[in-house]
Amino acid sequence: MIMADKTKLAISTAIDTLGRGASRKTNGKITAVNLALEAGVSKATLYRYFDDNPDLLKDFEAVKSRGVNSDGDAPVTMDDALRNAKDEIAALRKMISDMKDAADKDDKLRSHQIFVLWKENQRLNAQLKRMESKDDKSNLFPINGRANDI
Repeated sequence: MIMADKTKLAISTAIDTLGRGASRKTNGKITAVNLALEAGVSKATLYRYFDDNPDLLKDFEAVKSRGVNSDGDAPVTMDDALRNAKDEIAALRKMISDMKDAADKDDKLRSHQIFVLWKENQRLNAQLKRMESKDDKSNLFPINGRANDI
C-alpha cells in the first residue's frame, strides 16, 4: 500500500504541475498522456488510479476544464516557451545591433575629432615655424654693431 500512496502522490503532483503550466517532461498540454508522463506512470496505471480514486479524476477534470493557471511568468506550453525564447533572442540581437551602430557612430565621431585635432596641430606647427622665422629675422638687428650669429 505504500507504493500506492507514492503513485497517488506522484499523480496528484503531476496534476498540479500541469495545472500551473510548469511541466518539464511534456509539452504542457493537459492530457492524460502528458499527466502519465509527468507522474512517471503508465497510462494503464493512471486510469486504474482514476477508477480507484475519484478525487484524482475530479482534480484532473477540473484542471482540464479551467486550463493552465499561469501567473504570467511561466509559459503555458513548450511552444509558448519556445516562442518566448525566440522573441527574447530577437530582442537581444536587435539590442546588439543597436549597440554596434552606436559604437560605429562613436568611432566615426572620434575619428573626425582626431582629424580635426591633427589639422589644428598642423596649423599651429606652421604658425610656430612662421613665428620662429620672424624671430630669426629679428635677430638680424645688430647688437653692439654686430649681427647675432646663433
